[in-house]
Amino acid sequence: MVLEGQEAEKARAEEQGEEVNHAIHGALHPEGGRGRAPPPEVAYSALAARRDAAPGRPSGAGPRFPGRHRPHVRVTIIVNPVSGGRDTAARLAAIHGACRDLGLDYELLLLGPERPARWATERVLRDPPDRVWVCGGDGTVNAVGAGLMHTGIPIAILPGGTANAIARSTGVPTRFPDAVRFAAEGLPRPFDAVRVNGRISLLTAGAGYDSAVIATADAELKRHFGILAYIYAGLKQLGATAETVFELVIDGATTERVAGHCLLLANIGKLFGEFDLFPDARPDDARIDIAVLTLGDLNDLLSLSGLVLQGKAESHPHSRFFSGARVVARFGKPLHTEVDGDVAGVTDRLEAEVVPGALLLVRSEAPRRSLKLPGWTMPGPGPRAGQS
Repeated sequence: MVLEGQEAEKARAEEQGEEVNHAIHGALHPEGGRGRAPPPEVAYSALAARRDAAPGRPSGAGPRFPGRHRPHVRVTIIVNPVSGGRDTAARLAAIHGACRDLGLDYELLLLGPERPARWATERVLRDPPDRVWVCGGDGTVNAVGAGLMHTGIPIAILPGGTANAIARSTGVPTRFPDAVRFAAEGLPRPFDAVRVNGRISLLTAGAGYDSAVIATADAELKRHFGILAYIYAGLKQLGATAETVFELVIDGATTERVAGHCLLLANIGKLFGEFDLFPDARPDDARIDIAVLTLGDLNDLLSLSGLVLQGKAESHPHSRFFSGARVVARFGKPLHTEVDGDVAGVTDRLEAEVVPGALLLVRSEAPRRSLKLPGWTMPGPGPRAGQS
């Protein structure tokens, strides 16, 4: 009887895997396969599968887990099948296996040209699940998060992009199978957002050097080499971005005029999810961390990088650091801008305001922020000419 149940469960898993593969094929090839276009969603019930595997069990008994009880949980999984240029079929096979083993029901929603993140979040809001998992890059996470703000639906990230900076910054495991388990078992915690020129930022927004790097990073290099493509573009941009005077009005009171090559407005303190530019920042402190960085040449980059690795970026003598709940930044000229790693156009002004506790995100706990006042800077050598 046990063997029959195992065979039934195996057959159901194989059938579901075929449905998943067919759905992936349809997302990547809109003309459809097997002579028809497949549906953009797949539903799987672990509870039903286990009942099929053990038909003698009473209806409603729920899944069986050795040694402990698990409540019945329903998950909606939103997947961008082209994020990161990776093997989506392998990732979804891992998701399916984990959901089956953990006894989770799931609905799989595949994004595509005619199925943007807004389509997926509207489906979620019509019948809210217990959790939403987002499998994609930072842009996908941003788009889904923006659509689920203030809903109270916990969101978990399955890293599937190039940089995966939001996932890395929030303690999501880098190994995909570990990330799936973390998505299922991790604790949802409040997570701020920042509204920048009408767009939502969960990570960082910026103008100048960093935005030019993002705008010029080669797509083919990103697909093959990931974050190294951004490092290469960053080296090429050194010396190509002119110094600009940034006028900052922080919380409507503090006004600063600072010269530099790059303005960053951060909700999370890590760059690329790895480097602590703002080591005391936390994603639930209702603050925006602000930096104006001097990156005119390789010496500037190396000196700042060395301090970042030591957790002492704020002691860089030719960069300035601030924080506040609202900032209006004006530039001396139009600059490239970015929001969460996506090009956001050319403008001469950024307006940003924190949205406290906008999301419930499955993440690790962050270190407590030390005292920081608007306009406060670490002591060090005097600023370059043009700074105040």
